Amino acid sequence: MVSQSKTYYDAVPAVGYHINTAIYMRRYFHLGGEYDVIAFYSDAAIGAKWKYKGYGRDIFYFAAWEPGIRMKLIYGNIHIFVGPTLALDCIGFHAGLGF
Repeated sequence: MVSQSKTYYDAVPAVGYHINTAIYMRRYFHLGGEYDVIAFYSDAAIGAKWKYKGYGRDIFYFAAWEPGIRMKLIYGNIHIFVGPTLALDCIGFHAGLGF
């Protein structure tokens, strides 16, 4: 996984821009059924992010766990997924649309 992110800091009025790299692994736990519509999943990620703008140029290492629920929509393999994000530097929520 490679992504770009912007982080807003509350303690110091600043914005940090990062390039993130990570190794991601997802494991599905299917509930069965003819169409396999709903499944639980567990994501694990480890990686590093490089700050390229803001105060200094630092490297941060991170690890995250993102469990959640995936539900397939009626058409093809399109699905939505939601769940909490638990990481070394944050606690949050993730949601998305996959295909």
